[in-house]
Amino acid sequence: MRQLLTVIVMLLLGCLPAMLKSDTITWYHADFPPGSIPKGPDKGKGYNDQTEKFMVKQLPEFQHQFVTANYSRIVHDLKVRNGCTVGLFKSKEREQFILYSIPRLLVLPNGVVFKKERLVDFAPYLDENGYISIDKLMERSRFNVGIAKGRNYAGGIQQALEKYKGKKTIIERVGLDVFSGLFQMLMADHLDYIIGFPVEAKFFARKHGYENAIHFFPVKEMPLYSKTYMACSKNKWGYKVMDKINQILTKYRHTPEYLAFYEYWLDDSAALRHKQFSHKLFLNQ
Repeated sequence: MRQLLTVIVMLLLGCLPAMLKSDTITWYHADFPPGSIPKGPDKGKGYNDQTEKFMVKQLPEFQHQFVTANYSRIVHDLKVRNGCTVGLFKSKEREQFILYSIPRLLVLPNGVVFKKERLVDFAPYLDENGYISIDKLMERSRFNVGIAKGRNYAGGIQQALEKYKGKKTIIERVGLDVFSGLFQMLMADHLDYIIGFPVEAKFFARKHGYENAIHFFPVKEMPLYSKTYMACSKNKWGYKVMDKINQILTKYRHTPEYLAFYEYWLDDSAALRHKQFSHKLFLNQ
């Protein structure tokens, strides 16, 4: 009898690593502030960081571990092993091996960032709703715009950049920390405006001590928002985890606590737009 019990115990111990593995979520995130901020004074305050912590709290039945990696590795690892990430854009190629959640967050698109003291200069290009026409701005103004070389800004902004490609007013920057470099060029008056996400503008303005010195305008030719998703490995394990994630998102994604993770990195005007768009979409689903 004792020998039989010993055998049973040994078998259970042998199965333990597999049991733990199936009940463990590896959360991947990139070093991409202010989405994920793995180091510095704002460490852990990114909107993806906060969402990740929130999901961990809502999933106490799982063990959790965390990996910081670039997006290429994240996509690769979700293909070959079990894992999840809180923020990933969809593509047809990725959907073959990555399982996406219901929309987890609306992200406001790229827009125009400039110094507040220049507001009167940009006013002629605004419509009655406070949106700026990037096409008219690039066509009619002599303002220098700073962009990151090789970055796809999507929508009407990308179309305008391609339409006016070669104009001396379009200044491209290469290298590491591109947006940070562009932002510093803006504040030094080497550029009239730059293009970026509103959360980028807020993060770098705060980082460099210029939070009250800049203004962000949404662009008329861009969509109001883009949907982002949580993602897990597309297998039996992933479907199990994603079912729980979708239940949590359905319950919380329209709540003030959840929306605050992203809206913390927006100015008041952008935060209001984001709240209105989110309530309209998520409360009707």
